[in-house]
Amino acid sequence: MGNFADSVVHPTMRALFQNAIRHGFGYYYFWLNYHLGDPSTNLGCYSVNYKYASALALAGAIAVTVPGAWQTATDMDDFDVMGAELGAGVLTRDEVIERSRRIIRSIAACHTGNGGTRLGPDAAGNDVGSGSSFGRQTPYFVGNAGTAGWLLNDLLPAAERDLVAHMVTRQMSDNLFDRVEYWNGADGNSFGEDEVSDALVLSLGAAIFPTDSRVAGWRRKLLVHWLGAFARPLTNTSTAIVHGQTVGELVDGFNIWNNGTLVNHSRYMPSYQAAVEWKLFTAVHWVARGAGVPRGALFNANKIYQAFVDVRFTPGDVDPITGTFINPGGSMYLPDIPENQNGPASWKYYAPNGIDQTGVAGYGYRELSVFVALDAGAARMSSASPLGTYGVDGLATVKADVWLSLHGNKLLELQRTIKADQQGVDDRRCYRGPYGQDVAHPRDVTRAPGVFTSTLGDIDTQNEAREGKCVNNIALGYLMNAIVTPTLNDDAY
Repeated sequence: MGNFADSVVHPTMRALFQNAIRHGFGYYYFWLNYHLGDPSTNLGCYSVNYKYASALALAGAIAVTVPGAWQTATDMDDFDVMGAELGAGVLTRDEVIERSRRIIRSIAACHTGNGGTRLGPDAAGNDVGSGSSFGRQTPYFVGNAGTAGWLLNDLLPAAERDLVAHMVTRQMSDNLFDRVEYWNGADGNSFGEDEVSDALVLSLGAAIFPTDSRVAGWRRKLLVHWLGAFARPLTNTSTAIVHGQTVGELVDGFNIWNNGTLVNHSRYMPSYQAAVEWKLFTAVHWVARGAGVPRGALFNANKIYQAFVDVRFTPGDVDPITGTFINPGGSMYLPDIPENQNGPASWKYYAPNGIDQTGVAGYGYRELSVFVALDAGAARMSSASPLGTYGVDGLATVKADVWLSLHGNKLLELQRTIKADQQGVDDRRCYRGPYGQDVAHPRDVTRAPGVFTSTLGDIDTQNEAREGKCVNNIALGYLMNAIVTPTLNDDAY
């Protein structure tokens, strides 16, 4: 694949990707098989398949198409162990391709674009999954699986290429794609994450079907979502020209505050704020075409990244929407905690109102992979790159390469940790406990060659799902970091 190379990827990111491939196509893939389908058939139409299996397909597609990536993915003495422990033998490149293809065609077959009934817009343009656990997240599944199919295009039979094309183009007829939902500070939930998922599919479709008669409309919708997903109040009056359009004329609300922070679940949420990673990821669709990094994909990303590094919260202060800020205080990426006394930065992140609904602490391990992905994208599309002042970390006082090393090395440490509850097996998982904490817990999957038994208990389900998310984030971060030369594209759409 042109304009991408494993040789430019940060060493920590390469090691993380290697482990993600090993775990993903070993234990995780077999977990999906056991719970969700017969290995000889398509995976069933279940939400966990869409969300996390699509991530695995994307990782596999990257591993076999980015120059040098397969060598990185398999450059370990015990690579065959991941398969042998499951009775599968050595995992080959052809097997990764076949498993990725199986996931792609399974998701596409469930989509309304191919006659499915569980994913995608119905005849009226409303998502058939609305109201379910995966309805509003359909664009993520389609974006992951569609991007994987696009990367593997030359390796897919014509029938499977058609499945991907029908899925992606049908998804773009979703009524939600016709508008951007704005938070406007009215309640506890920004729509940034939702809108950037729509941008993911619009970007994919517009980039890979440039001659389609509908592409002009798709591109306009994409630009509106690029600008609106993380619009600030000030964005509404902006006279900046992006891709030939005046920003303020295309935006009619906001999803983040002027300082770049984001509210979700009625609290300041670092993990949701980091969803800007998906907007940055849309750049890969255009870089692969030789078009450069679209300025729209970068819009306001520098403000959000600056917010992680430099916006500070004072414990005890009360926010009218999110309530009281908790200890230890400081900025999300630079908490004032004892572990931080020996250097300028810490691997830990700070959640001003606590981490989700768990109440465990104001900082910790949870969702560490999402920051690694964001850092990887920001480090490649940085102010030190040819993007210059448009670089993602241009406004931050501590640059993205520092944070990628800190967050990435901690995640790598977690992957390499062998716990007693894993029966002494080094399976390269990201997390091993409730809410992503690095603690031991009883697992309900017995691992022996070719044998799986399970009660499908809550801990197993939650943690396998989180592993899928970790594989997804590592894949996103790796591909963004593999861009050889990120140049700016601000051509009119």
